[in-house]
Amino acid sequence: MKLSHRIPLFGWVFAAIFLLFCTLFTYLMVRDHWRVPIYPPDKPGYYPPLLLMLLLGVFWLFALGLAGYVLRFPCVRIEVRPDRSLSIDQRYLWRRETLLLLPEQIVSVCLVESRDAEGDPYYAVQLQPLSSPAVVISEGSDKAGCEAIRRQFAAALGKP
Repeated sequence: MKLSHRIPLFGWVFAAIFLLFCTLFTYLMVRDHWRVPIYPPDKPGYYPPLLLMLLLGVFWLFALGLAGYVLRFPCVRIEVRPDRSLSIDQRYLWRRETLLLLPEQIVSVCLVESRDAEGDPYYAVQLQPLSSPAVVISEGSDKAGCEAIRRQFAAALGKP
């Protein structure tokens, strides 16, 4: 049995695009010497450069904070071998960690319920190894789907 959890990839791509746009706007501001005409064009003048720098600085802070947050979550690939041992491959943007676990090193496979930003229920299937942090193997807002993955995975491991 093989499972892949690639939802963190969406956050990585979103953060990269946001950083790209911050870079492009910074380039445009520097190229134009921080001179942006006030709209409508019938009013002569430019926005204050300090205001533009502060505004762009806020966007940069948000983009760097977002990137730092989403890069903490790995894309995970798990393989249950015929002898019920596990190979867990956690791929971060800059590194890769591989765990090899025996069935007796698995504490549980559980369904964890939380709330998303809008207050709706959100579910994660977590694998809890004995000596390392929990690994999210699936997540989503569909409880039945997550529970089915949890049952299937637990059955492949021989755990209830």
